[in-house]
Amino acid sequence: MPRKPGSTDDKKEAILNECIMLISEKNLSHGDWCRYAESKYKFSTRWAEKLWSEAWSRIKEKYSSKADENLTQALLRLDTLYSDARERDADWNSLSNLLKEKHRLLGLGKENIEVRSQVKLSFDFDTDENNLI
Repeated sequence: MPRKPGSTDDKKEAILNECIMLISEKNLSHGDWCRYAESKYKFSTRWAEKLWSEAWSRIKEKYSSKADENLTQALLRLDTLYSDARERDADWNSLSNLLKEKHRLLGLGKENIEVRSQVKLSFDFDTDENNLI
């Protein structure tokens, strides 16, 4: 009896969705996924790796398309936390940490600052034998 058209695509899609769910919810590693797929679906390691790569490309695509929105939401949450902390007279360490986190998200941290300077060194070695000690 032949397979129904599209049944393998549907099965692959279901397995990819399961892989994405395991990565996001259970923090499944590459090796764990390969062992899981080999035992549950009887896949070869190569096929399991291919599915892993495709799942990660979908995850990256999903988050990169919403990167600006996610950044804006994170900044708004930090601003709200900062306002609430100021109203409750929070200690300065907490307020400072909130500001540092906001600056880190915006790319304003110290690690991104590059300092350049030009220094010229010249040496004049006198080869006169009279100056030797």
